[in-house]
Parts: sequence; C-alpha cells; structure tokens
Amino acid sequence: LRAEGNYDAALGRLNLASSIVNGSDLNIDWGSLADDVSSMISAVTGERDAALSSQREEATRESFNALQEERQLEVERQSLRRDGILEDAIENFAAGNFDKTISLTAGLVEEDPLNARAAELHSAAEKARHLHLEDEWVKTRAERYLTWVEDIEEARILITDIVTLPNTEHWRKINELRKKYRELPDEDEDSAENSLIKQEIATQRIPSLVFEGETSLETVIDQLRTFTSIPYVVTPDAIDAVDAEGIEFNLTMTHELSVEHALNIITDAAGPDVIYSFRHGVVYITTLSNAFTNLVLRPHDIRDLTAMIVDQAAPQIDRIQLPDSSFQMGDEEELPMGGPVGEPVPIMDPDNIATLVQQSIATGTWDSIEGVSIQAQNGQLFVRHTAEVHRQIEVFLEGFRRYTSSMVNIEAKFLTITKDYLQEIGVDWRGARTEAGELIPLDDLTSGFDDNSSAAFDDNGLGLPSGSGSNPTAGAYYSEGEDGSIRARSEGILGEYGSRLGVAGGLAMQLSFIDDVQYSLIMNAVRKDERAQELTSVMLSTQNTERAYAAMLNQITYIQDFDVEVALASFIADPVVGVISDGIVLDVRPTIAQDRTTVSLELRPTIATIMRPIAEFTSSLAGLTTPITIQLPELQVASVKTTVVVPDGGTVVIGGLKKLFNIDQRAEIPFLSDIPVLSLLFKKEGEASENRDVILMITATIIDANELKDRLEVKLGN
Repeated sequence: LRAEGNYDAALGRLNLASSIVNGSDLNIDWGSLADDVSSMISAVTGERDAALSSQREEATRESFNALQEERQLEVERQSLRRDGILEDAIENFAAGNFDKTISLTAGLVEEDPLNARAAELHSAAEKARHLHLEDEWVKTRAERYLTWVEDIEEARILITDIVTLPNTEHWRKINELRKKYRELPDEDEDSAENSLIKQEIATQRIPSLVFEGETSLETVIDQLRTFTSIPYVVTPDAIDAVDAEGIEFNLTMTHELSVEHALNIITDAAGPDVIYSFRHGVVYITTLSNAFTNLVLRPHDIRDLTAMIVDQAAPQIDRIQLPDSSFQMGDEEELPMGGPVGEPVPIMDPDNIATLVQQSIATGTWDSIEGVSIQAQNGQLFVRHTAEVHRQIEVFLEGFRRYTSSMVNIEAKFLTITKDYLQEIGVDWRGARTEAGELIPLDDLTSGFDDNSSAAFDDNGLGLPSGSGSNPTAGAYYSEGEDGSIRARSEGILGEYGSRLGVAGGLAMQLSFIDDVQYSLIMNAVRKDERAQELTSVMLSTQNTERAYAAMLNQITYIQDFDVEVALASFIADPVVGVISDGIVLDVRPTIAQDRTTVSLELRPTIATIMRPIAEFTSSLAGLTTPITIQLPELQVASVKTTVVVPDGGTVVIGGLKKLFNIDQRAEIPFLSDIPVLSLLFKKEGEASENRDVILMITATIIDANELKDRLEVKLGN
C-alpha cells in the first residue's frame, strides 16, 4: 500500500499492528517488531505529509495557470471587441456617418484613454461632422433660395383655370395617409364563398314554383334543392315562425325564374320575420333576429352633408346712405355694407338623414332586432348593424354627396364701349396792347357781375367767379387823343360739352395789327376723337343654392353733415363723415338643375360710379361769418335684377345700358354772323357727341368635386 501511495490505508494497517503488539495480554516476545512498526508509522506519516504538500502545490499551480489562461483569453477578447468597434467606426467614417463614428469611438476612449487610434478617429470625426454640417447648411440654404425664386416665378404666372388639380404624387400621398377614414368593417372570413353564392342564386334558374296549400317551409325549399346545386339550410326558428303564423304557401309561378327571385317570393310569403342570408357559402333561411348577429358599431361622417350654409348679401352701393337711418331703403335685413342674411341652414337635416337610412336600408330591422341602433350626433351618424348594412349605408350616403359636392363658378363681364367726338372753332377779338406792350382794358365794363362781358381769362385771369370784378381787354382800339378813345371786344363763350372730353389743347393763334386802329385777333381750333373698350370681370365660386357676392369697391369719405355744439358765446361745427362706395358688385344665387346641364342664376349685378368733382354747398353757421361746407356726392348707378338660365359653361347677355349725348353750340354776333366769309371772324361754334354702351355678360360653369376626384384617380391609374 505504501508503494502504491495509499498512505492512509498503510497507516491504518500499521496502527492496527502497533495496537496488537502493544496491547496484547499474551506473553509473546515480539522482538524489535514494535520499534519497526513505530518507525515505519513515522516514515509513512512523513511520506503522506510530503505527498499531500506536493498535491497542494500542484493544485495551486494548476489554478494559477488556469487563471492566467482565462485572463489572457479575456484580454484577447476585449482586444478583438475593441478592434471590431474601431473597424465599424472607420467604416462609418468612410460612409459619412460621423455621428455614429463619434458614438463608437467615445466608448473606446472612455475604456482606454491611451488608445491613440480611437482618440485620433474621434477627433477627426468631430471635425468632419462640423465641416459636413456647414456644407449641408450651405446646400440647404441654396436649395431654399432656389425654392423661393421658383415660388416668385410661379406667383407671376396667372392661373386662369377655375380649378387647378393638385400634383398626382401629392394626391396619392394624402389618399394613402387618409385611407383609414374610408375603411369599412371587415367582411366575414368566408366573404369569397358568400360572393360566389350570391352570383349563383342570380344566375341559376328553376323551371317553375308551384304550391297550393303547402304549410311546410322545408318542403318548399326542397323544390329549390331539386333543381339547383346550391346548399340551403332552413333553421328551426324560421320553421317555427311559419307554423306560428299558420302560413300556407300558394304559389303559381309556372314560368322560369331565377333562384334569387324565387327566394324573395318564398320569404315574402313566409311572413315579415323570415328572410334569407349567407353564411359560410350556404343560403340560410332564418328569422330576422338570427340573421343579424354580428353587429358592428361604426360612425359615418356626415358633416359635409349637414354643413351650415348662410346667405351673404352684397353691399348696397346703389344708394347713398344718409345720416338718418330712417331714409334707408331696401330690405331691412340686408346690411348697407353687406354680410350674412338670415339664419344658417344645414344642407341636410341630420335627423332626416337617419330617417331616410332606416326607410331605405335593412327595413324592418331597426326596431325589431335587439342591439341595432342609429343616431345622428355632432356631425356623425352612429350605426350599430352588420358589416353589410354599413357598406350599404356608405353607398347610400355617397349618393347624397353626388348632389351636394357641386358648386358653381360665375363670371360677370362688364364691357364698356365708348366713342366720343368734339370739335370747336372760333375767333375772339381781345388782348389788344399799346406800343409799350400794356393791355388795353375796357374800363367801364366788368367780366362778371352785371356786365358779364368775358370769361375773365384775359392776362392770366382766374376765371369766373373769382375774376368777376376784373376789366376785360379790348380787341380793337382807336385813340382820338383828348377827345377819348373807341374800344371794342368780341368773345364767344360756350358751355360744357360733356364729362369726358374738354377743349384744352388744339390751335391757339393771336394776330395783332398796330396802326392808327389797333386790332388783336385770337383764333382757337380743336378737334378730338376717342374710342375705348373697357372690360371689367368679376369671378365668384359658390355652393349650389347659396347666395354669395363678389365686390371690387373704392370707398371715399366725405363731409355729409355737421353737428352743432353750443359753447360759451360760440358755436362749434362737428363734421359728420360719411362713406360712399363705387365699383362693381355681383350678387348671385345659383341653382343647378336636376340633370346637371343648366344653372338658374338669380342675379343682382351693380355698377356704381361717383361723379367727380363732388359738388359742394357752403353756408354759414347761425348767421356767423364762419362758412361751413358740406359735400353733395352724385352717384351714377347701373344695375340689373333678374333670373336667367344658363347652360353649363355657356354665356348669356342679360342686359345693357346705352347712353348717347350730342350737343351743338354756337356763340355769334347778330347781323355780322350773317355776312358770308366775314361771319367767320365773329363767331365761335362747337359740337360734341358722347356714346357709351355698357353690356353685361354672365358665364356659369358647374364644378363637381366628384368629377375632379375621378379625373385624379384616372391619372393615378386607379
């Protein structure tokens, strides 16, 4: 055992031998055996202790080596991980992903601040990111500036189309984003089978349907099973409903008919509680309560059908509003400056929509089936019913939207055609001067007042009435020395010719003859022609049957009155400022015909023009010398109130205003004007004509939102 290294077993045997030798009661001569055993025990014990010490040292050495190997593996693993992160950071740096590079290298530097490669890459990535951001900023700003230029250029392009469709890509995008608002409840998982069955009952036919006094619903359905391959199930509650009502089937359909027609006839004869439905590709003849079991609550948005519409009255520019409101004329509900008239009215009443749905879709189920409900609230139609009924309701509401999605574009064109003519020729004898160049006046005559001998324009005169006290100049002068002088003048003064053409300009020629008798002749001649066409267009789009207006106005303030304030020994005039408008107003209410081909227009177009200059009236205040002036504007109005019918896209001339003005004037000296040739020197004559024609043309175009949407869908290929 000692040789085998089993020291514990050997010590056990030796200790046993020592006990036998030393503890035996027998008188036996053991010789040196006891000493040998004792020495052997000591030797074995020493060898065992040495062996144990050697084993412990070996175990310690092995543990140390294992730890060293594990640490080396960990160091190698961390090194490989850092190398992998560094490679990933380098790849991101090369790809321009500087933020990711900074994030990766920041972790490496935090783990090992002495990692020079990671620190260098981290610093390079930060610098590159700043440079990249600066380049991106410059590029972004450049693109934005180009966008601004494009917007400016686009704004300069006049859009003449009534409606401009959006970009197809934008339309596709918003359709995809808002698709969820149009989604209906999912159909049953066997909807494909049900669709096939619906097609089968519509196409398969039976030769006849004849019964007399039959009380069994199952027997009646058996005839359908005989002639068709369609699966039918008659539920017990349907049989009980027929039996409870005591119904007899008396059918005499001797001609060929479709299965769908036959099912409708049978269920109608079976009573109001029996219907047929489709489940799992099978035709179920059942009762109302069992047919509608999978109820779904879903809101249907009807805000576009119940939107409130309010009429808008146009400003009343065809009259001058006086300070006292009692003098206002017209409809009391209409505001002088325009605005809403009456109460807002919904396009359709929400309660009526709910009633129409109940009367048109799944009739008989709304009150008889538990859980089925419909309620209109806050622009939503909340319905609890089957998915099929929800789809029918959506189709039903879309039918209404076809009639409420239309608006009308009205364009009113006011064409003003003007043709004017003026001619004036005359000779005046005035403006004679002395040899020293001084004007020779008629001392005993005045331009105004009692004499009225001239227009007071001689020698840069101010004209009448400012120059009423001035002395007119002579046209012929003869001096008799101390006996006096003879002075005479002749001037033709004509009135106004109209509002558009004046006599300014033309030929003005003066001839002076200096002799014993001095003469001064002034000849004036002018001729003017004017032809003009002015087109003013007003365009307005409005909802069907809604009253609306478009206005292009110029508002002018004027002093229309004074309020007198009494102070201590004085009166103060406080002016009352009024506002008057001129321009064009188009007030219209369109009504689209049922066939969508014509539009009825209730029109009130108005053109108002303020006559300038505005007349003034001057008076004094309570006898005081301080004058006050009020203005009296004059308004020229052309208006039409009518109802016309216009085809879609057509134009109609609904009215016109023609104004003709002709005038001939002559100022002459009696007797002298009758002498041939000589009469030309003693008269002034002129003629003028002003012709103005205003024509109003209306163009109406129907715009249907559904048609525009369909046009976009065609562009998208849907």
